[in-house]
Amino acid sequence: MFDTKEKILEKLFSLERKGINPGLDRIAYLLEKSGNPHKKFPSIHIAGTNGKGSTASLIASVLAEAGYRTALYTSPHIKQFNERVRINGKTIPDDDLIQLAIKYMEIGKSVDATFFEITTAIAFDYFARNNVDIAVIETGLGGRLDATNVIMPLLSIITSIAIEHTDYLGSTIEQIAFEKGGIIKQNTPTLLGKLPSNAYKVLEQICFERNSPLILSDSAIANIIGLNSDYTMQYQITTNTNTYIINSPLFGNHQAINHSLAILAIEKINQYFNVSQQAIYNGVKNVVENTGLSGRFQILSQSPVIILDTAHNPAAIEKLAETSQLVFPNEKFNIVFGAMSDKDVHKMLEIIKNITNLLIITQPSTKRAMTANSIRQIAEALEIPNTVVQNPQQAFEFAKSVNEPFIVVGSFYLLADINY
Repeated sequence: MFDTKEKILEKLFSLERKGINPGLDRIAYLLEKSGNPHKKFPSIHIAGTNGKGSTASLIASVLAEAGYRTALYTSPHIKQFNERVRINGKTIPDDDLIQLAIKYMEIGKSVDATFFEITTAIAFDYFARNNVDIAVIETGLGGRLDATNVIMPLLSIITSIAIEHTDYLGSTIEQIAFEKGGIIKQNTPTLLGKLPSNAYKVLEQICFERNSPLILSDSAIANIIGLNSDYTMQYQITTNTNTYIINSPLFGNHQAINHSLAILAIEKINQYFNVSQQAIYNGVKNVVENTGLSGRFQILSQSPVIILDTAHNPAAIEKLAETSQLVFPNEKFNIVFGAMSDKDVHKMLEIIKNITNLLIITQPSTKRAMTANSIRQIAEALEIPNTVVQNPQQAFEFAKSVNEPFIVVGSFYLLADINY
């Protein structure tokens, strides 16, 4: 059919043009044709507007440190498609990816399977073939009709809820909460992060209807102790049973909550997986090495300060701005910025304005990207000093040449376009 990874991925990515087509019938068909590989390993399922990638990676890293063969499925990738599918941090090898992509694209023809459905089938099949002890699965979009929602997890987690993807998830917090609450399963515990009260009410009702024991992030107290000299952050997380003093490469008050969610999750599944406190400490400390997690207030350089962040919606941009002042008090930054056209860029720039010296506007190389000129019009209306450097790599190099602190932010796709 095809003979190289590049050609296979080109064919797979061409399915993205069909867009998003929510529903579980097609993924169920793909998996049923392969003996239902998703039923061959236990899992943890994570949804949320923001924080699900960090929380998933923290949990997977801790379980790997505890000696378990741990799978991790996340999206999108930054540099390589293989990043989406990992076992103990190692990405799916090209040979396996090619074989499974050919298999599922062929099976998927008859049902017009989407890009994400085929990708999900590849991941589940690969995990089953490799006899993983547990898989940590992040939803792609929403939850109820997301392709990952065929699993029956040990625990469901919803990290946060904010307005995003309104075309698919609804225009209100309540509607979005309902969609994300679709991952809540009958008689299976659910762990909730810090949520708006109206979102919480929706999810509490779903948990009641499905007899799902509800665990709140409030059942752990998470505090930042301080910033270490090696640019890691020290947190104290206190649960009903333990107090943990952890050092983490992930910064900020929002990450304190993600760490508490990860630890509460580990404590909850401890009846199935024996995890020591030392494994928790090591898992948090080594999360980047163990999972490939990147772009979460990632300090690339200290002189000048260069930060990479995947924040791509107003809620995440707000956390970025807050964290920047926590780590670098009263500092202002040049901002290399590009975003997708379906995002609330006006609100994103409104938030980022307060920490910006110069906005360096660029345009990621995807059809979904907002044009640099459109972003510039918004920046001008907000009276943000700006310049346009159309090519993301050149925008990055320009920011470096100025030799002042800068942040690259706005989209996963933007980070993917930059060699750093």
